Amino acid sequence: MKKIAVNSKLTGMSRVIPDIPYIVRDGREYYMQIIQPWAADFGEKFPTVLFVQGCAWTTPDVYGEIPQLSRLAERGYVVATITHRDCMEGHPYPAYLQDVKSALRYLRKHAGEYGIDADRIGLWGTSSGANASMLVAMTQGEALLTTEDNAEQSEKVNFVVDCFGPIDMKMTMEYSPDAEFDDILEHAVAPDETFTREEKIKKMSPLQIAEAGKDYPPMLLLHGDKDMLISYEQSKRLYERLKELGYEPELVTVEGADHESNFWSREVLELIFTFIDQHIAPLSNG
Repeated sequence: MKKIAVNSKLTGMSRVIPDIPYIVRDGREYYMQIIQPWAADFGEKFPTVLFVQGCAWTTPDVYGEIPQLSRLAERGYVVATITHRDCMEGHPYPAYLQDVKSALRYLRKHAGEYGIDADRIGLWGTSSGANASMLVAMTQGEALLTTEDNAEQSEKVNFVVDCFGPIDMKMTMEYSPDAEFDDILEHAVAPDETFTREEKIKKMSPLQIAEAGKDYPPMLLLHGDKDMLISYEQSKRLYERLKELGYEPELVTVEGADHESNFWSREVLELIFTFIDQHIAPLSNG
């Protein structure tokens, strides 16, 4: 007969809180999925990661990374992943960026409800989601990018993890592999009454808007050097540019990796999780 000690603090256990409507745009709700440690039932507050799934600025698949994100929740984090407006449905830049900022402010506004430590929130994005995450970090509080919902809440983040993100839109458009992706890109940068197409190409490019002396959070860039959709050169150039401006980014090259797919491994996830631990570790982990 074997005996096992009771898990009185519910360590390592987590739940999914599905389909939380975090914004309404033009009468349509957009949803957030939250993975929450069970210990939140005891009033414990957890550091939080907002994950933005890549989708070429269309509609994110918020369920595809739930198994991987759950591993992070098991370590003592609240993790949220979101949908946002779709450029192919008539919502070009800055719609997706405004929505990610809104999600961040929503998490702070509802920190008490979901067991969130509002002072310890970071961003992790893939592909277009990484583009959004980097832009949030570089445009904190910028008026034209901040909508009215929970506008009193801070957009400050403790870190950004950028996995194979489009860093320079001009390079992305030149590197585009097919006509379908070309069409999506043109919808993403479609001009409106506020910005021209050329202005949007620049404003969507972290490489182009990076400035010295800003309050940028720690940044971890990861990219496969055989990426056939978003060139590895983009992350390399951003790394070099940030270094020139006086920041201390980290760059990890996944040798032989394409976009998504074989980019991922347990080693890559552990590296990301370790970086997150370094910047917003659960208090129980030191």
